[in-house]
Amino acid sequence: MLACLLIIGPLSGLATELAAQVPPVCSGGVPGGQCALPPDLEGLQQLDCGATHVLALDAAGRLQAWGSNQAGQLDVPPGLLERSFIDVAAGSQHSAAVDADGVVHCWGSNLYRQCTIPEGLGPCIAVCCGSRHTVAVRADGSIACWGDDSQGQCTVPAGVGTVLDVDAGLFHTVARTSEGAVACWGSDAFGQSTVPPELGPVSAIAAGARHTLVLAGGGDPAVVGWGSNTSAQLEIPSTLEGVVLVGVAAGSGHSVVLDETGQVHAWGTDSAGQVSGVDGYAPAIAVSAGGAATLLLVPDCTSDPGAPGCGCLGDLDADGAVGGGDLTLLLAAWGRAEPGVDLDGDGFIGGADLTLLLSRWGACTTP
Repeated sequence: MLACLLIIGPLSGLATELAAQVPPVCSGGVPGGQCALPPDLEGLQQLDCGATHVLALDAAGRLQAWGSNQAGQLDVPPGLLERSFIDVAAGSQHSAAVDADGVVHCWGSNLYRQCTIPEGLGPCIAVCCGSRHTVAVRADGSIACWGDDSQGQCTVPAGVGTVLDVDAGLFHTVARTSEGAVACWGSDAFGQSTVPPELGPVSAIAAGARHTLVLAGGGDPAVVGWGSNTSAQLEIPSTLEGVVLVGVAAGSGHSVVLDETGQVHAWGTDSAGQVSGVDGYAPAIAVSAGGAATLLLVPDCTSDPGAPGCGCLGDLDADGAVGGGDLTLLLAAWGRAEPGVDLDGDGFIGGADLTLLLSRWGACTTP
């Protein structure tokens, strides 16, 4: 259902450096939801996309929230806006965050006690939200879970080990251990909690509503998925063969990955443009997905084309150079709003985009 921002590999050092740049790119979502970005939204270095709302952190660790607020999931408790946080999570109708002292805070719907934080929880380093449950990773690598357990999504299996990452779908939970192993529990109605027996160590995880994705070290393609495939969210594009991936996210019925060059790849249901609006976009430094929306953190390549992650601005056909093929793609989109082609980010393909493309003509440079 959602996936936290995740950057690994060559782009991993860019989030803080590129914070305080441009607003995120968003496609899809519901009216007044994830893509209803607040004005002057800049400086983000982390975000998490829920079913209809988004939580984010800026470079100072301050909270930002936007989207739907039908259950108070945007109503950050008094005093928290002045605190610094290290992690945030957005569920269906509730929100959670871990502050710099390791204290977990939660607000929004509490119908299933998903915001009733257990006593004696102790310091935590990460948190995620499912539809009606909340999961936290303690500083010692153990897991705590509270809220709805009707399908076993809060019944943590014995012997999971030291956990580094967690994510949650509608009614299932996924964890990655310090050894790269994956553990899943909760609903398995679509096979979303049945980890493939041949799966080796993984570097990243993401839980969709009813499917699970991982980045498998040494795999080709590097992304592996299981669970529901009703929207072709597990139909991994053949173009990803041999591509090094550094980020992964999953929405209700779509999947998103980020490759080492900063290009976004997306597939699955496109009911709101959550796939077509971002597929092929570059450069991005992180991806997040939830419900029918996809969000990207992007560098400011317009004012600083030499910034990290901007080495291939204008390489629309991803062939490693800016040339005739890219010019053809830009002209074909002339006068329209094409996120993957809109080089200056003004929502319109025109002369400024052409000028930027021509200024980058030739082989892509390494940032």
